[in-house]
Amino acid sequence: MKEHLDRKWLQREWIEKHRLLKDIAAECGVSKEAVRQQAAKFGLKYLSPTERIDALWLREQVECKRRTQKDIGHEIGLSKDAVGILCRRHGIKRTQMSPAERLNRRTENAARYFAKRYSTDPDYRAGCIERAKRWQREHPDKARDAVRRWRERHSTLLGSATPM
Repeated sequence: MKEHLDRKWLQREWIEKHRLLKDIAAECGVSKEAVRQQAAKFGLKYLSPTERIDALWLREQVECKRRTQKDIGHEIGLSKDAVGILCRRHGIKRTQMSPAERLNRRTENAARYFAKRYSTDPDYRAGCIERAKRWQREHPDKARDAVRRWRERHSTLLGSATPM
């Protein structure tokens, strides 16, 4: 028996897990239209991706957690613009970020991007190391001061036995 012919399985996969019809069809080895017809026969109502989003959940993400539309869209499989349309439809307004929040978010994103690229791209990593060594050779006094300041900021992690 093919899975798409079982009402409970189809309801769980399509309605509860929000899987796409084409994915269900590929798993069952049938066409998307065959799955759609079976769902109609079972009386299962299709919810578009925008209909599946709970307004309270979206409000919490935007107003309380202050997530970006791009970030929310990535999580739920919609574009940034579609999330924006949903926000307008539900009357959800995003408040302006304070300069401190904006700087913090920008710093976090840059650090995340740098860490990902640094850890996965050996050419990028080699270039970063070479630039840092060149800068240290060209600016020995600044490099020494930078190391001293770094050690002062991180003295609790390094322990007091670290020479300055």
